[in-house]
Amino acid sequence: MGVNNTFIAVSFEAHQKALLAKWAELVKARLPVDVIEQVRWVPEENYHLTLFFLGEVSEAQIDAVQSSMDAWFNEGMSAFEAEALQIVPFPSVKKPRHLVVKFDCTLLLQYLQNEVWTHLKTLGFEKPSHRFIPHITLGHFSKSIQSVPLDWQMDLVEHIDSEHRFIDMKSLCLFESVQQAEGVSYQPLKCLTLESY
Repeated sequence: MGVNNTFIAVSFEAHQKALLAKWAELVKARLPVDVIEQVRWVPEENYHLTLFFLGEVSEAQIDAVQSSMDAWFNEGMSAFEAEALQIVPFPSVKKPRHLVVKFDCTLLLQYLQNEVWTHLKTLGFEKPSHRFIPHITLGHFSKSIQSVPLDWQMDLVEHIDSEHRFIDMKSLCLFESVQQAEGVSYQPLKCLTLESY
């Protein structure tokens, strides 16, 4: 029997989710009303930054991932901050599917994502075919929207002080996507806290 869609992601504390929600409100104020009505906004509690999407897998595979996580980062993986740069249509203005906070893809973020992949490939998971673009989804566009104007993106560097654009990357979780009456929720199955100094 399979498990609902699962993924490894950076999770965030309540105060950082509240900050992301404020950014969502900023961009809502910039979008036309008819556009806002066609965006399904992600609940604040669901904010996360996906590192690896496992998909629908077996109970045995989930057990294997959870067991392996105890040995991840034995040599140490320090927590760090990532800088948010823009709120943009994703994957592009010509194919808008989501509205996301896009982050600076630093070597630290790339290293973290690669470390996760290094552990997962030993369990038989295939390498992602797409390029890693670190982002947090704020909303999902209606399928009726075919393209969007360039001015729908928001440069956070222009609107947010530098000290408030950085988000902590310090907790990784294996999440399961669960469909409920009120919508999808992401249930953590197991979490790791990166080292802080």
